[in-house]
Amino acid sequence: MAGYYSVWQFSRTTLAILLATACSAQLALGQYTFVQDTDSIGSWDDPANWTGGTAGTFPNGVGVTAPINQLVFNNGFPGTYTLDMPTTDVTVGQFTIDNTNDDYAHKITMVNHGGRLVFEDSSGTAKFIETANGTPGDAPQNVQNSIGVPILVKNTLEITEQHYQNLNTGTIFTNRIDGDINSTIVKKGVAGIQFNLNSAPGAGLGFFGRS
Repeated sequence: MAGYYSVWQFSRTTLAILLATACSAQLALGQYTFVQDTDSIGSWDDPANWTGGTAGTFPNGVGVTAPINQLVFNNGFPGTYTLDMPTTDVTVGQFTIDNTNDDYAHKITMVNHGGRLVFEDSSGTAKFIETANGTPGDAPQNVQNSIGVPILVKNTLEITEQHYQNLNTGTIFTNRIDGDINSTIVKKGVAGIQFNLNSAPGAGLGFFGRS
């Protein structure tokens, strides 16, 4: 009996180690951070632009977290940064553009090259967050991040705008947003967002979730 218990104890311990290892690998896979860039343009699918996750990869997976929270430059000075998106879909669970106190990204323009930005999280709620740009009275105005890539919402998408609402800052969505009948967009935060289609709506163009 003692020997049987010893084997069972070993099996349970081994299983716990394997589960812990698997969980830590999943956590590591889902955490990326944008690397400080000194050029005026970069690519989402360039692994050199991201740290964390798995070496040699870029954010693309259910539940992946992808914050742009490093200062980016345009010709050596903080300004508009162009982020080229892939030709194929990429998936995130949370995407954040962090402009807090002007210490981070100044303005991000995401350019469409054919792929979609898919929001999907195993919790059922994916998130896009745009943080405050500067402080009231001294933040640059007209710093509007532009999401020019088509978006696919596979479950609830929370769009949180935490910037200062009176400075004409924030996020403009300029391409189509698709979702099925189970998809919902929830706006959070005191500031506004803009949905500006860059072309006339065509067949099936728009968001089909609950209003």
